Amino acid sequence: MKALPITEFDYTKRECGTCSECCQGHLYGDAHGIPFFPGQPCHYWDPSNSCGGCSIHKDRPPICSDFECLWKQTKQMPQWMRPDRTKVLMYQRAYQDVEGDYLEPGEVINWISAVECNQKMDSAMLSWLIQQARNNEWNLHYQINKVDHYLGSEVFHNFVNESANGVSQQLVYNENGQLVK
Repeated sequence: MKALPITEFDYTKRECGTCSECCQGHLYGDAHGIPFFPGQPCHYWDPSNSCGGCSIHKDRPPICSDFECLWKQTKQMPQWMRPDRTKVLMYQRAYQDVEGDYLEPGEVINWISAVECNQKMDSAMLSWLIQQARNNEWNLHYQINKVDHYLGSEVFHNFVNESANGVSQQLVYNENGQLVK
């Protein structure tokens, strides 16, 4: 697989418009101390708000203001693939293994995640995604019916298989939705 980061395809940025799939409980994070995770939308998401649903858009934390889905970043993503239209949120992920638990110490592995947003990914989207991953030598994590699948380098597959929590989650929450680590 290519050693270059996936951002090599950056171009003029697109605007979110009315799309707010990243706020609606498909990602893991914490906005001003309040966790959000799959099944639990951001506390500040309000679908009646004109700023794509964010009730604190001007004061949103860096985890929100810095996030850009793959549709916003790459010219390879056709216009029709905006997350609110496809109900698939695609974004870049990276893991640096500081201690050498899964990779060589200090090594970074990059991949694309494509998560379903409350409906099954359709075949046109899946076909495009797999074709792009193969043509561009991306490591890829994608969901079909909320089941995780992986495509990519041997190093990526070894990382997925060896990592205790897999790659589907970055933060851990207890049954009360409180951040554990």
